[in-house]
Amino acid sequence: MNDASTRELLVDNPPPTAGAPSNVQRTESFMSSSSAIIIEAEVCRQRYKRLHPKDLPDDEKDYKTLVHTLTPERLQEIFKSKFGTDGGKCRQGPCGLKEEQANVYFEVYGKNAITPPQRENIWIKLLKQTFLGIFNILLWSCVVAEVALIVAFSGKTTASEMPKINATAFGTILEDKDEVKDEAQADYVTPIILSAVIVMAALLQWYSELKAQSQMDAMQKMQSASKVPTIRIGSKGERLELELDPVNLVPGDVLFLQAGDRIPADVRILYCSDGMEVDNSALTGESMPEPRKTNTEPVTCPPEQSHNLAFFGTTVLKGNATCVVHAIGDQTYLGKINASLNLPRVKSTLEIQIEHFVHIIAIVAICVGLLSLVANVLSPVKRTAAEVLQNAAAALFAQVPEGLLPTVTISLMIASDQMAARNVIVRKIDAIETLGCVSVFCSDKTGTLTTGEMTVQDLVVPEGSVSVVKSLEVNNRDKETEVFAKKQELASIALCGILNNAADLKIDNGVERWIGSPTEVAILRASSEVSGGAAAAKATREKPEHEKVFEIPFNSENKWMLTVHGKPKSGKFFAILKGAPERVLKFCTVNADSASVAKVEQKLQDLMSQGRRVLCIARREITESAIPAGEKFEGTSGTDCNFPLEGFEFVGLYGIEDPPKKGVAEAVIQAQLAGVKVVMVTGDHPDTARAIATRINILGSSYDEANQEGEQLQGAAEFAVITGVMLDTRTPKGDNFTDGEPADNVAWWKKAVQHTRVFARVSPIHKQVIVMAYQKYGYIGHDGLPIGDIVAMTGDGVNDAPALKQAEVGVAMGQRGTEVAKDAADIVLHDDNFPSVVNGIEQGRLSSENLQKSIMYTLCSKVPQVAPTFAELFGFPQALTVAQVLLIDIGTDIWTAIAYALQPAESKLMERAPRHPRYEKMVNSRVLIYSYGYIGQLQMLFCWLMFFYASPGIMALYASGKSPNEYTMKDFVADTEGMTVYYWTLVLGQIAAAISTTTKLQSVLGIGGPAYGFPNQSLNLMFVGEVVLGIAAIYLGPMQACFNTGSLPLRSILIPISAFVGIVLIDEDDYAFLTAPKMFRGGDQLSEQGVNRHSSFRILAHIDNVLAIPGARLAFGGRPLAETEPEAAKVPSCYGAFQPTAVEVPIEQAIKEEHFGTWTEELFGPFQIIIRYGDEDLEKVLECCERMEAHLTAAVVSNDTYFVNKVLASTVNGTTYAGYLARTTGAPQNHWFGPSNDPRSAGIHTIEAIQLCWSGHREIIYDQGPMPAGWTTPTAS
Repeated sequence: MNDASTRELLVDNPPPTAGAPSNVQRTESFMSSSSAIIIEAEVCRQRYKRLHPKDLPDDEKDYKTLVHTLTPERLQEIFKSKFGTDGGKCRQGPCGLKEEQANVYFEVYGKNAITPPQRENIWIKLLKQTFLGIFNILLWSCVVAEVALIVAFSGKTTASEMPKINATAFGTILEDKDEVKDEAQADYVTPIILSAVIVMAALLQWYSELKAQSQMDAMQKMQSASKVPTIRIGSKGERLELELDPVNLVPGDVLFLQAGDRIPADVRILYCSDGMEVDNSALTGESMPEPRKTNTEPVTCPPEQSHNLAFFGTTVLKGNATCVVHAIGDQTYLGKINASLNLPRVKSTLEIQIEHFVHIIAIVAICVGLLSLVANVLSPVKRTAAEVLQNAAAALFAQVPEGLLPTVTISLMIASDQMAARNVIVRKIDAIETLGCVSVFCSDKTGTLTTGEMTVQDLVVPEGSVSVVKSLEVNNRDKETEVFAKKQELASIALCGILNNAADLKIDNGVERWIGSPTEVAILRASSEVSGGAAAAKATREKPEHEKVFEIPFNSENKWMLTVHGKPKSGKFFAILKGAPERVLKFCTVNADSASVAKVEQKLQDLMSQGRRVLCIARREITESAIPAGEKFEGTSGTDCNFPLEGFEFVGLYGIEDPPKKGVAEAVIQAQLAGVKVVMVTGDHPDTARAIATRINILGSSYDEANQEGEQLQGAAEFAVITGVMLDTRTPKGDNFTDGEPADNVAWWKKAVQHTRVFARVSPIHKQVIVMAYQKYGYIGHDGLPIGDIVAMTGDGVNDAPALKQAEVGVAMGQRGTEVAKDAADIVLHDDNFPSVVNGIEQGRLSSENLQKSIMYTLCSKVPQVAPTFAELFGFPQALTVAQVLLIDIGTDIWTAIAYALQPAESKLMERAPRHPRYEKMVNSRVLIYSYGYIGQLQMLFCWLMFFYASPGIMALYASGKSPNEYTMKDFVADTEGMTVYYWTLVLGQIAAAISTTTKLQSVLGIGGPAYGFPNQSLNLMFVGEVVLGIAAIYLGPMQACFNTGSLPLRSILIPISAFVGIVLIDEDDYAFLTAPKMFRGGDQLSEQGVNRHSSFRILAHIDNVLAIPGARLAFGGRPLAETEPEAAKVPSCYGAFQPTAVEVPIEQAIKEEHFGTWTEELFGPFQIIIRYGDEDLEKVLECCERMEAHLTAAVVSNDTYFVNKVLASTVNGTTYAGYLARTTGAPQNHWFGPSNDPRSAGIHTIEAIQLCWSGHREIIYDQGPMPAGWTTPTAS
């Protein structure tokens, strides 16, 4: 091998560096002389270093090769391989590599396998999950501090000199201190329990992620590749036909491929049959098959665009080929993309929230600890240094929610199992919470939003002088549709589609196998269904009169396929022509008057405008005089056939596409209603992408109408669909967008992420850039500045992998997805069901909301837990010990907090705007005020009341003013009883807190609205468990000794129940009297309290739905606000940045059952339905009002006395509204729509009022604070 040859080969396969570790597992059949291997490898390394081209820099992440520009003769020299003498077919004689040379290559280059992502050692992962993480560090700090205090002051406290109380159900007995166990050992109970909690949480998370990985490994085993037919030359020069495992292929191997084969390495095609096609959708995202040929490409052609190369991981759809391997393993195109994924994982939103929460808790705990320290030092009760430090430490530790870590972990594990039941595998459990925060959903088209299979959606057949389209909706084929009711009309096109078809149909034991290119298979499937099924189609092909006697295969020059059929020697033959309509229609001269041709061409344009790929099919009878001599049909094109190709009769058109998956359109609407933008990011043609996007509701019909009428967003023509060519000049200068980006680039991207819903003809790097752009410039905050979207990216191909990893949540397809995509993803859909991802968003939101409620519940007890520490400074007897705090936090609270994971959702969970973790923290001021300043204060108040009232001995002990050093046996008994009552009251108070925190918007008991109730049976069971454990701690001797409790009389057990009842009723009462506390339950004012909670996308979808009612028309508006409009800067699209809009609906259609629910759907936004009616329609109007669940009758004006008495007189101030959080002034001329609890809020009256309200007074949408200074009621419209 000369130097130049070595250079060209090594561009594809640079040898391993000297001394580099090798993971090659050698086999006996590939062993050779070690000295030969060493010499060959070293020669390759030296030549590679010396001769590597400067114009092809050595970048392991770039795919560079010259092999597609070289002739087969040159390739033989480079690879030391033989390609035979039959034009590259390699079907005769010795071909391929010599066995000895193949063994050397194998030893030098290793296995043909992509290096899997480096997985962390499972034991190191366990150690990290145990000891690292900000919350773990906080908890371990508490453990270390506790142990340090025990070691430093063991035996020095006055408490160690005190006698110990053994309280039993039969009385209280004083034990001699010599009989008490060593208290130093008892002191270690607290740090031991806390350590156990940390380790348990780490083990649970570790187990969950290992379980998910094992599921992934099982899926990977199911997708193992088959053996590859390969040719080599034996030691005696003989031809060896081998079946090799793909991992054993080496550069220079000659192999054979046929339809259906998965390509095992990057190969250069030496020979291929006419019309060979490959499916590159796994790499490019394009659903259309790509042709392959053997022509040498120019040097300027990028390798990934070459037609004489085929890539590892793609599939042969049609034809067969002989190829030479030129790149294996990590050096393949797939391997290079895999190498580019070694970038750090984006921090999950849960990690962000936990860090924020820990910072808050650390500040609170340190402040409380310092206050306790200062107070103990300044206290009139003199204490030793040990007591001061221990009291301060107790106050600090009481603020740390020890059970939070296992609560979060177990809650997410429960959610993970719930999602697994829906075929959603969660690889990283914290991705569940992140999924609930997603505000932008970027999705690949092929195989994700669509089926990934070409399907005939439309048939156009002549019907007299009229052409009609017969719909073949894939989801309706099991129904009696028009197509199958009129099979006779379709008989001719079905017969032609079965006979003129390159696809093959095999039926083995009743199992159908369709083999061929997607287009041919689609036509054969549709034609078979129309003809009665696969068996009938197969029988049709086998009829003697349908025998195929001649064929001109499809090629890029003709753009059509011709077949001739007939029984030999019968003198009866017919020809079928199928291909590009512009080519086939030229041959159609029978019944081709100008009117018929025009109608066919119009139908053709209609189908193409819908993104269909259209093929035309025609037929002609070959008369006996036109049959060539000897019935030998010959020819390769329309000009050299020995029989006439004119006189064909038009049979029909096939409208073919990769159709949307079932349920995708509904899932897109559901996501949009939840305030989530759904964005299509595909490598397909813009027209195809636009058509599919419109059908699945990513683009709405009203959006298209607005564009056509010119009433569009600024630059809508530019931003409607963005292509990869447009993105080439908009990529960031570095690895990500920075603040130093050019101003015009920033402005362009800000518009793009706000307005664009389809990105087409994009490359892998474009997909990653799009995700980064949304993360940088998306989600406009209340101040009008972008804070970045939380992005989810779905996909199944290799080209999706970089974007999957860049996104906060990467979602891969389990069945169609490549291993590279799965490794890059956080979530894998086992059944490739796109709607499952939307269900995942709902589950994520529910998990996030329940986690917030769980944290609120956990924090409620912190105030009554720390209060006794400070109370002791003022002479109060000890009311609670550290052990009792742990018994509450870990013994009862942790399990109740975990049960929140099973809490059902409150109403309209998926109709709220997504919570942005960088803007709306899970633990925010409202959570802290509610937990510490409301429920916590109520608990503390009731605990102290019960401490003194239900424990008669405590009042006397407090009045005595004794310090613990001066306690008598009677005093110890009284103090123990008081501590037990305080503990028992706090247990009941936490049950009350749990009931109160199960809801944020609804009343549990139904005060002021529908009752939420007690639907969580697991939580109800935990309430019982808390009571049982509390009683056990009070009456069981071993627990009394461990937690310093004592038996209580029945009176002291029953009286604290009043605390439970009081907290529940006071909290429930706030629905009727104290509205503020419920507003501090962690909800976002804009997303939960404001009337206008619906996003622009929901408003747009609603407009589309209403306009679909027959006779409905757009009165005005109907489009989002343009950026030039001043209101646009104030109102984010997630809160309805929409122009005042009204749709007029005919009253005859409005009262119909199928339309009534559409136009009466409750929508808070600048939108109104207009219904015109006369006196004769009065009963219809009344019927509408009676049937509506929510209506604003003040918007209906009538001089009819009957109408006024019937409708207006029975309402309050002429207004009835049963909707969610609605407010009204009752004055029709001043009906302004705005946030609830705002005195300016009300409804809308006339069209002018709508326009005035939603243009001149937009501030009422976003203003959640005090009324602006100088605000006055607007002039009546």
